[in-house]
Amino acid sequence: MTESVENLPSKLEFLLKSFQVTQFVQQLQHSMSRRYDSRTTIFSPEGRLYQVEYAMEAIGNAGSAIGILSKDGVVLVGEKKVTSKLLQTSASTEKMYKIDDHVACAVAGIMSDANILINTARVQAQ
Repeated sequence: MTESVENLPSKLEFLLKSFQVTQFVQQLQHSMSRRYDSRTTIFSPEGRLYQVEYAMEAIGNAGSAIGILSKDGVVLVGEKKVTSKLLQTSASTEKMYKIDDHVACAVAGIMSDANILINTARVQAQ
């Protein structure tokens, strides 16, 4: 029993150093992965484009938008995807936008991206 108590400080020191090394490696891995997920044209060492993967995941989580052209007009349909029963649907998640008197659009995907495109289309339509 006395032998293990005598060795306790060295064992604790070893554990502390191991923990610090592990923490350093995790921080290094995180900072290295950040270099590869900030741009669409930089491949990770594994050959992955993280920004493209993030975009594909966002598309998979978004609701659909469909436009149908007929002889008599156009039909635009947008799906509001509810990700949780606890969330209330609100008017702020609109999918149909009026560009001008002759143009409308339906959007699906990341709304911040859609808002930029809608505002650009409205300026071009003036």
